[in-house]
Amino acid sequence: MGPALTDDSPQLIAAYMAARQARFECRERTQIHVLKDKPDCIREMLKSNEPH
Repeated sequence: MGPALTDDSPQLIAAYMAARQARFECRERTQIHVLKDKPDCIREMLKSNEPH
């Protein structure tokens, strides 16, 4: 087994920062995808609420 990682280990800090960055980018991509779909959803809702 390799050397124990302490809380201030450079490898641990680098891994933590990389994980945070990846999580942020993933969440941001998801939000962009949701926002791109919103206008279509709004149009569909407006169409379905129109009196026939």
